[in-house]
Amino acid sequence: MPHATTSQTTEKPARVARNWHERDEWSKKSGLHATVHFMNGDNYTGEWLNNLRHGRGTHVSKDKGFVYEGQWADDKRAGFGTLSVPVRDGAPGDSRLSSSSSLSSSSSSAAREGLMGPAKSTKPPGLRGLVPQAMRKVYAGDWVDDMRSGVGTAYYTDGGRYEGQWSRNVRSGWGTMYYADGSRYDGEWRDGKRHGQGILLLENLDRYEGIFVNDMKEGPGKFFFKQRRQVYEGEWSADMPKCGVIHDLEARAIRGGAGLVTDSQGKLIKSRIPVLELADPEGVLAARRQEIMEDRVERLLQPGRSGAGGSDGDDDGDQ
Repeated sequence: MPHATTSQTTEKPARVARNWHERDEWSKKSGLHATVHFMNGDNYTGEWLNNLRHGRGTHVSKDKGFVYEGQWADDKRAGFGTLSVPVRDGAPGDSRLSSSSSLSSSSSSAAREGLMGPAKSTKPPGLRGLVPQAMRKVYAGDWVDDMRSGVGTAYYTDGGRYEGQWSRNVRSGWGTMYYADGSRYDGEWRDGKRHGQGILLLENLDRYEGIFVNDMKEGPGKFFFKQRRQVYEGEWSADMPKCGVIHDLEARAIRGGAGLVTDSQGKLIKSRIPVLELADPEGVLAARRQEIMEDRVERLLQPGRSGAGGSDGDDDGDQ
């Protein structure tokens, strides 16, 4: 008579930590996790490594009201990411991100800046119920060590936009600023201000080509008057033309024909600007340039006299 056999299965005993060090290691979050809620009301959804935000994830701040969606490294924003803030009822945005300052006397309305941009009508994917209904994009670009550094785009409350290089949360390097009134600046930046070689194109298509120092025209530069068909070439000091010469653009195009232009049949006609008839025009300009340079050196070595200062709207480094 055959005997019935029963297979006995032995359960593997649960693994038990040998000491508190091992228990602590097991408790650390690593890999992709669902939403984690913090004591201060913030929440994070994304990847972890050794209990630190690391990889791709989204952080929603309750107190400061911002949402960061992008890459992380060692619990800090690093890599590409997007920063947004909620749309406030009856307000263009968070007042802490809306400060502005005058950047140029030649285009005052173009210089009004406050951080943020066009509102989104939907919530970030996968975060419904965790963030406000409408968000405003503040910045999209590179981050290093929890600060905007690298290449990125900032959006401002008045509709302006900056595209270019950043360093430690301020515009620094080469970049383009699109102002709300249609003006545009292409050139170098330092510490959030136009500083170095650049071109300022105004809404009426007049433009300045030259050097900026602390957000103001300084040194040799050209200003082209589009409608008048003229150009000023000379020295600038503290955003104002100080010493130079104005030419007709047509006259400059004629080789050896200073002060003369041609009509449609090629006949020479008198320029709108009379020929300069000083005994020594070059000497007069050289003497004046020397005075301007001496004043510039003295002014720039004494920051209190420069007249530059104030916030430039990039005061959101606490986010």
